[in-house]
Amino acid sequence: MVENSKQPNSNLPVSTKNRRGQKFFLLVIILAATAMMISLIYLTFWLIDNYNTAENTTSVVENANLTTISNENGSEPGDDSSSEFNPYWDFGDTDYLAADFDQLKQINPEIVAWISVGGTNINYPITQHSDNSFYLNHSVDRSKNDAGWVFMDYRNQSFKAQTSNHYDRNTIIYAHGRHDGSMFGSLKRILGKEWHNNPDNFLVKISTPHSNSIWQIFSTYQVPDTNDYIQTDFENDTEFSDFLQLLQNRSKFQYHVDLKPTDHILTLSTCANTNSGDKIVAHAKLIRSQNR
Repeated sequence: MVENSKQPNSNLPVSTKNRRGQKFFLLVIILAATAMMISLIYLTFWLIDNYNTAENTTSVVENANLTTISNENGSEPGDDSSSEFNPYWDFGDTDYLAADFDQLKQINPEIVAWISVGGTNINYPITQHSDNSFYLNHSVDRSKNDAGWVFMDYRNQSFKAQTSNHYDRNTIIYAHGRHDGSMFGSLKRILGKEWHNNPDNFLVKISTPHSNSIWQIFSTYQVPDTNDYIQTDFENDTEFSDFLQLLQNRSKFQYHVDLKPTDHILTLSTCANTNSGDKIVAHAKLIRSQNR
């Protein structure tokens, strides 16, 4: 008996629909492989930058020969004692930090100071170039490195004077907020209660070739991308007082620090590691300095 059903012919061409599906699947594989390859390339460069940054950090710390200098006579709070809660009273006997700039200048003549921030990993030399772009992608030895380095705003003249009594009204320091915690990556700690609950963290120590100084933090916050806090020049005391009030009102925590138009302040700024463009910022006022 002859059957009428037809057997499928394996030699028939693949349908147009199947061919399109295969092409689409192949395209997805190619795109995924390309994306993975690009990610691996970026990761490789990121790891190389991290390694070189760690090597440079170790080198500069060794050459800095960091030492502490005691404040033998203590210090008088003066006008800063107007608030009984002012933590300035806790910092009278704090030691200064001193770095060896004869050695550091051999690494890079653009090193202008050394900075240490309480309760963070920030313990680096500060560089300064003729613009605010160079040290975004160059390391302390001026080699190419997307990790960048810590640098002072090109408009500032602070830390260059021969005496300890010359500072700009607002000295601004920048660095990348690296995910591994290097550069200003650990500055985000200033937004946490654990950091704030320890008053010993409220100090920033600066050393320059001609002076050592101690600064007291009075404002910490995260803010959407804005340039209003990086002003360096002020027409008069009133404008500067209004500026100080803006910074203090913006703070996430209260520091009970009294501010005056005669004060000199330090601003630390970094990206918040988000897609929003937010910045993490700390402000500190000069409370004590000494000539070297």
